[in-house]
Amino acid sequence: MYLLLLAVLLPWTTLCAEVAIPLKRKTLLMRWSKWSTEYDDSITANPKSMWQRRPLPGLHPRQGTNQLPFFGQREQKDHDGLVQAQDNDDYYHFLFLTEITIGTPPQHFLANVDINWSDVFVPSSDCTLDPDVGKLCIPRRKYNASASSTYAANGRPTALFYFWIDTKGKISQDLLEVGGLEVSGQQFEEATFWETLYPTWWSPQESAFGLARLSPQHFKTIHANSPLQNLVGRNMLDKNVFTLELPQTDETPGELVLGGYNESKLGPNSLTLPISHQMDGHNRGILFLASCGWQVNISSLTFDAPEWQDQPLNIDLEGYTAIISNSIDYISFPFSKMKPMEDYLRLDQREDLDCSWRTNLPNLTVSFGDHGDITLTPTQYLSWVENEKDEVRCEFPFSMMYFGDQEEHEKDFIILGTPFLQSLYSVFDMDNETISFAIREDWG
Repeated sequence: MYLLLLAVLLPWTTLCAEVAIPLKRKTLLMRWSKWSTEYDDSITANPKSMWQRRPLPGLHPRQGTNQLPFFGQREQKDHDGLVQAQDNDDYYHFLFLTEITIGTPPQHFLANVDINWSDVFVPSSDCTLDPDVGKLCIPRRKYNASASSTYAANGRPTALFYFWIDTKGKISQDLLEVGGLEVSGQQFEEATFWETLYPTWWSPQESAFGLARLSPQHFKTIHANSPLQNLVGRNMLDKNVFTLELPQTDETPGELVLGGYNESKLGPNSLTLPISHQMDGHNRGILFLASCGWQVNISSLTFDAPEWQDQPLNIDLEGYTAIISNSIDYISFPFSKMKPMEDYLRLDQREDLDCSWRTNLPNLTVSFGDHGDITLTPTQYLSWVENEKDEVRCEFPFSMMYFGDQEEHEKDFIILGTPFLQSLYSVFDMDNETISFAIREDWG
């Protein structure tokens, strides 16, 4: 009788789940000079292109000129024995990839996991029909609607701009699966036009799996619920939380958990911070990131005194909002906060260093008012990368935010990007509107 009752109830019962999804970091080595040249060439060759130069809100490209007291990249000593930084044209961009499938039978795509994004998009099998831009679709897996028995047409025209990828297409609807969780009727952009701004013209990314708490305010969006929003709205998760452990390098694993967290990884020294609802940025890049819903109040950053300084450096951030991001590759500040730090450390933005010199850099303490603080060692806040010679380097993680003429309007925001998150166990709680952080035992 009980089995019969269970069989009757199951069709109306939502099964809740907690799933662990592997993440792999892919580092893209790019050059600003090559990006600029290929951008100009594309405009000349295709004047109807959707390309527009859109500076990232977490990065201000600039060449290195400062003197480094004990370390530097492409070292060259001057007559005083100090290390002179050379111009550095390299830029490292991190993707955090996992596999999703769409359709029945499943069609596989590599998606970038991004806490500041919501829309799903994939290349369409029709995207090669335009000879001018079809070459950018050829190496990628493409969604074939006619091959899926669960496909439903919508057809509403769409256009997206996802960091370095520009698309146009139409809304389609199909079964999406990630980590064993199936989201029926997921709306996504089937991109019939695909153009990349990556300076190398190549990225393995074919989609994005967005973890934004809210639907970001963006001038290009498909106006549809994300898979995460559907999972939450349909009560498909054990808990309406997700956790992130970002991969340390391209060779080490990371993990996204949907629906739960490991209490032992948080421990007694973890911080739980309430979400800030500050979203009044005037710059559309900042407004976009802030509208994703993962930001907290911050009070200060403090650097311990390195060997060449007598006093620690305290950067007052009282009244500032910190946007949490794994899609911005830096910890980024307005100029008024970045310049004193740069002078104090005697380092330029976008330096990459010999990792053996990281012990000369100071610890960094990030304070969140009465909620506590987190102290990161140089090993924890420097990103490990490989340059074009396959040499392991450590990337300087701080950058000035670019606002154009609107800097003064955005002075109360900073971005705690990948260098902040990469050594933390992070729990994002959608019901309680909190973010919890704990130092990971497997790093530094």
